[in-house]
Amino acid sequence: SLLNRPRLKKINLSYNKIGDTGAEELANILTRATRLEEINLQGCDIGKRGCGFLVLSLQNHRLLSKINLSYNKIGDTEELANIFTRAKRLEEINLQGCNLGINGCGVLVQSLQNHTQLKKINLSDNTVGENNAKMLAEVFGECEDLEEINLWGCSIGKESCHKLTQSLRRHLSLRRINLGYNDVGNRGVTALAEMLNQAQSLEEINLQSCNISEEGCCELAQSLHGHEYLREINLHHNNIGDGGAQSMAKILTEHHCLEEISVWGCNITEDGCEKLALSLQKHTN
Repeated sequence: SLLNRPRLKKINLSYNKIGDTGAEELANILTRATRLEEINLQGCDIGKRGCGFLVLSLQNHRLLSKINLSYNKIGDTEELANIFTRAKRLEEINLQGCNLGINGCGVLVQSLQNHTQLKKINLSDNTVGENNAKMLAEVFGECEDLEEINLWGCSIGKESCHKLTQSLRRHLSLRRINLGYNDVGNRGVTALAEMLNQAQSLEEINLQSCNISEEGCCELAQSLHGHEYLREINLHHNNIGDGGAQSMAKILTEHHCLEEISVWGCNITEDGCEKLALSLQKHTN
């Protein structure tokens, strides 16, 4: 029985239909497991009520470093922030698709202040909004060594995207960044490009449907020269045109480790496709 496992360090019950009732029972176990470091309850059909039980059981777990509550309909709740306020060793947070609105995200972001150990954060498919994204930029500015950021579809606009990308300049070990389905625009790409000129460890970048034009794409491509670890680029549904395709073709010529590039729905004509095709001939693997 888990009740007799006070030394439990990791628990993964993802994609089981635990529900709020199961979350309440699990909370009784977690209260005793004070050495818990990692918990994964992704897709467990937990709602706001169940989340409340879990928060009460975890708020004194100061060793907690990884928490995944993604794909549970938690919604806006101030209680969730109580975990993050106290767990200062948190390195990874995944709350993707948790139905968080402006208010819930605001309380959450405030609770992340001074979390300097944070390495990976996923708030995608939640309504972060402009003001919360600006506060999140301050959080990123305090972090020591960010590696992965996923803010896909977070209702973030040009101004806050610009602040976010500016805050990432010092994170030279950033490996994955996903700002897809936000209004990044060319201004945001300019700030991102300045960061990428220094952060040479990038492996994946997703800027799909980010309102980026040919000008922004060319600036982005220029900043990606020398990124020898780059494996994936996603720019689909941006109006980059043939000029943007040509700039991406130059990147393809250089990056032999590149495994995936997505530029569908980018207003590229036969001329741009030809340049891309020529550059892809070198990627025989």
